[in-house]
This record gives sequence, structure tokens and C-alpha cells, in this order.
Amino acid sequence: FVERSRISTIHPDGALLFNEGQPVTGVYLVLGGTAKVSISSPQGKLLILRVARAGELLGINAAMTGQPYQATAQAWRKCTTSFIPQADFIALQQRDERFREQVQVALSRYVVDLFEITRRLMLAESAAEKLASLLLRWCEEWGSVEPRGIRIIWEFTHEDIAQMICVSRETVTRLLGEFSKRGQIQLTGNSLLICEPQDLKEIATGKVLTVK
Repeated sequence: FVERSRISTIHPDGALLFNEGQPVTGVYLVLGGTAKVSISSPQGKLLILRVARAGELLGINAAMTGQPYQATAQAWRKCTTSFIPQADFIALQQRDERFREQVQVALSRYVVDLFEITRRLMLAESAAEKLASLLLRWCEEWGSVEPRGIRIIWEFTHEDIAQMICVSRETVTRLLGEFSKRGQIQLTGNSLLICEPQDLKEIATGKVLTVK
């Protein structure tokens, strides 16, 4: 992707890549840093759908269908991207099999993310279940196994997490405190250690009674 992209840009934290409802112009490939993808209600309520990292494509569904962007994408913690105009993106798919395969992988990831969001928000009965499910997903995606548990680089505020699971910031703070007191997690600087992943699995699946 990188060598085929025409424009590479470094975006500061919070910079807008594209906005929900905006006419599609092309696809962004994340080269470094992270970008957040979100949707919002008319009342201004924000739901963060996913955090995109290096190697991920943003805006592919809109580029393929010609419809407006279905979500908003913003740089997070500084982000470098390459931009592929829509016409080039479509042409590359038509003539390059490897490129087409990579796009199919990205689309599959997009669908998986939507299912995961739906499961976490619609099927979980408590905020604790939602949070435990999110932490476990991060373990699978970004975690590194250590003798004491699974470590995740911690780059999110409590408000960020609240916007991922549709609860208040205060609820996130309370639940993280409870998980920590029970020895299930340890927060140290910019990292989070999941000490008892099995405990979180039981919470996420509703096997443990928790306060909502």
C-alpha cells in the first residue's frame, strides 16, 4: 500500500481525516500512531467504534460504494497516513490481485469489529460486562503475555473508554478501581496488566454477579 500511495501526512492529535456524512474522497492507510473511528448522535453523544493502528485502512466501505463516509476518523496520539484517492483505489483493485486481497482482509476486519461492538453493547447486561469484554478484546489484539498476566500499553483516558462502551466516565473509574482492588488488573503508568483474565471472562459472560 505504502509505495502506491501518493500523499503522506503527519496529523496532530485530534486532526480530522474525514467526517461522518462527508462525500467520499478516498481511503486512508494508517502508517504510524493511531486513529479513532466514531459515530455520533444528533444530540452529540459519541461512540468510538474502533482504534485503527499501523497497516489499517480507513474509509474503504465508502470508497467502494460511493456513499458518504459512515463514520468520523480522527488522528489519535499523533498519526501518520497515506491517502489514496477513490479513483486510484478502485483502479488498483481492478488490476492488482494482491491489493484486492488486502482490501478483502480489511473489509473482513470491519465486519468483525461491527459484530464485536454489537455484542458488547447490546448483549451485555451491565457496565462491568462491557468493560471486561473490552479489556479482553485488547488482550487478544495488542496484549503481550508475561509471567504475571497479559500486558497492554495503556493510552486511553477514562472518558475514551466510556465512549467505547456507552457508559459514564465515573462508571469506568469506579469499575477499574474495583477490578484493581480484587487483584484482577494493575494500572502502572502507561500500561495495564491483566492479572486474572479468567476472572474477566466470567464477568464478561455474566457468570459473576456485578453491580451495574
